Amino acid sequence: MVAKKWLEEFLRLYPKALRRFTGVAANAQQLEDDLAAARATMQVSRKELEAIESAAQWAYLVWWPPVSEQIDEPIQLPRDVASRQQKKNAVEILHDRLKHIEVVSVILRFLCPEEFGILSPPVVSLLNLAPAEGEEHVEHYLRYISTLEEMRKYYRSLQRLADIDMALWTAAHLSRDPKYGELSEDMFTDRFFQEVRLRNALRGLGRHWGKTNQERVVLSQVLLKHDSRLAALIAGVCYEDTLRGICEQHGYAGISPPCESTHTLDYFVSKLKTKPELLSTIGASGKDLDRWQKCRNDAIHQKLRSPITRARAEDLVRGAMRFLDCRAAGSTAT
Repeated sequence: MVAKKWLEEFLRLYPKALRRFTGVAANAQQLEDDLAAARATMQVSRKELEAIESAAQWAYLVWWPPVSEQIDEPIQLPRDVASRQQKKNAVEILHDRLKHIEVVSVILRFLCPEEFGILSPPVVSLLNLAPAEGEEHVEHYLRYISTLEEMRKYYRSLQRLADIDMALWTAAHLSRDPKYGELSEDMFTDRFFQEVRLRNALRGLGRHWGKTNQERVVLSQVLLKHDSRLAALIAGVCYEDTLRGICEQHGYAGISPPCESTHTLDYFVSKLKTKPELLSTIGASGKDLDRWQKCRNDAIHQKLRSPITRARAEDLVRGAMRFLDCRAAGSTAT
C-alpha cells in the first residue's frame, strides 16, 4: 500500500503545532534519548518520571499532573512489549500504580515509542474512539494502540506508533485551520481512515445494540443528517420487515401468501391496501404505502429522476416508525 502523504505531512508539522498550542518547541527525540537506559531495562523509577515531567523540550505539565512522588520503588515492566498480551501487562502494571491512564500512556510512549502512543482527547475525538459501554481504561487504551497498529500496517510509511500518534495529534489541532484545508481533506476522504473512524463509532454502540429493526430505524433517523439514501435504505428494510410481520402475524385472509414465490413487498402492499380497517389502525393510507414503497425502491435503484432527498427519506423513516410502533403495541385489528 502506497503511503498517504497526509500522515507524513502532519507528522512534519508536529513541532509547529505543539509550539502554537503550548508555547513549547518540541524535541521528543531528546527526551527519548534521556530514557535510553530505562528502555534497555524497561524499569521505571522516580528519576524517569521526573525527566518526563520536567523536560524543557516537551509540555507535560500543560495537560497532566506530576506523579513522580508516588514512586518509591522502581516499576519493572515486561522487557518485550511486541505482543498484545505483553502490552496489556505493561499497561496494567503502570495503571495499578499510577491510576491515571493518560499518564501511563505518556510514560510508555517515551519509554517505548515503537509500540505506544499517548491517549489524548483530541486524537480520541478525531478517531471516534470514545470508550465503549463497560470498557475499562486499560482496554480503551489498548484499543487505541490497536488502531495505531492498524494504521502502521496499512500505510507503512511510519513505523513507530508514537510517530503515528504525533501525526494524528497534529491533524486534530490543525484540521480546522483553512491553511491546512487541502491536507485535511486528503485525510478525511482517505478510504481506510474513513473505515477506521466508522468502525470505532459503531463500536461505541456497545453491547445493548441488539440488531433489531427498532434500533435500525433509530440509526436511519440519525443518518438523515448525513446520508439521505443510506437512511432510506435502512428505513426501507425496517418498513418492509415490519409490514410483512403485521400481515403474517394477524393472518388476514388473502394477505398471507399461498406460496414462497409471492413473498414480495408488492404483494403485501397490494393486499394490505384492501384492508382499510387495518390501515386505519396503523394510521396509514393506500397512498402512504405507495409513496413509502416508491422511496424504498428508489433508494435501492437510485434514479436521477427520483433522487432520495432528505424529505423523502424522512417520510419513509416516519412510516417505518409508525409500523414498528403499531406492531409493538399489538393493537392491530384482526
